[in-house]
Amino acid sequence: MHISQGLTASATPTAWPSDQARLHRALRDAAKVCGLSDSVAATATSLICFIPSGAPAPVSPVQVQRLADDRNCDPRTVRNHIAQLVGVGIVKNACKDGGGRGFVRAGTGEIVSIHGISFAPLLADAERLAEKAAEINAMATEKARLRAQISALRRRIKRCFAIAPPSAEHRGIYDRLPRRVAHLELGELDRLWGRLEDLYQAVLQAGDAGDEGPEPALGPVETSDRSETPGRQFNTTTGPKIIQGNRHAIQIARQSSRNGPLTDRERQELCGLEHIHLKMALQAVPKEWQASLVRFDRPSWASLATIAYEQAPRLGISPTALALAHAAIGRIGTTLLVIVADANRVERGGSIRNPGAWLRRMAERAERGEAHIHRSIFGILNRDRGPECDHREL
Repeated sequence: MHISQGLTASATPTAWPSDQARLHRALRDAAKVCGLSDSVAATATSLICFIPSGAPAPVSPVQVQRLADDRNCDPRTVRNHIAQLVGVGIVKNACKDGGGRGFVRAGTGEIVSIHGISFAPLLADAERLAEKAAEINAMATEKARLRAQISALRRRIKRCFAIAPPSAEHRGIYDRLPRRVAHLELGELDRLWGRLEDLYQAVLQAGDAGDEGPEPALGPVETSDRSETPGRQFNTTTGPKIIQGNRHAIQIARQSSRNGPLTDRERQELCGLEHIHLKMALQAVPKEWQASLVRFDRPSWASLATIAYEQAPRLGISPTALALAHAAIGRIGTTLLVIVADANRVERGGSIRNPGAWLRRMAERAERGEAHIHRSIFGILNRDRGPECDHREL
């Protein structure tokens, strides 16, 4: 029989095809569950790679000095890493008395005995480690989702505060909430999100109380904002490539494939803002706005937005309603909504009886990507210029 007392310096790691891949997967799960450092996990990986082919058990007989040379570190570091692995129960010491490592082959080449660092405990616990690692991953995903929602709520509350000065009570509640959330556990994040949501609703109610009255039932009167016709095709040319498909179907697919809300860019695309340019918006504004536009040297989105926010109080739109729309669809989207609200008032022969309530309702739809603002602007342009008008020529 041939007796090997460990791998020589010229030896190379050999694959252990029976369970080596399973060992590597189990090691990744164990590193997550046990909180192993990268260096300790790297030492464990090297040990697995040196398990000889045909070994009767998952035992790595490689010498400490060989591992140290291979990893370019001190042998004491390797021994410390192995001690940590033994301490957490991933491996056990299967060396001979005195720490001897090696394996014995028969004349046929079959390994009849092997001594070293055994990964049998890791294999035996692989299923439990996989389940625990999946739970940790799910918790990390949920934490990330809550942190994103908390950040979004903070931005909305700040926008409300910027447009309408908050009460001392609301400001005090906001200032007492923790600013840093990266260290918070799942339960703490959930409670913080609930407190922010309650504060946001209270700020909205305080800003709208007495400004617009109760929101009436508007009914199906906003024909220019109806849902897209099934099968309708669209082109988005603002990105790096053209995307064709049904807007409503894409919206459902996006929402079903994620836990969090739509991004600002996705909401703007779904609401059709990429189809409206400045010239079209200027032609859609009511005539009363023209006098205000004269005071600006050159029409721009900024000047148009300034006028829209100035016209909002005249229409009965409260600052908080503006903040709600601004948080959902941005400054340009809010400007276009104010234009549509003014142009389609009942006094002008339109169907909007309460612009403030209508704007809040459209902000909620914009949050879901269902406002379709471009259709409202096209409707105004076609109505003012006649049925022969084609918005693509504007």
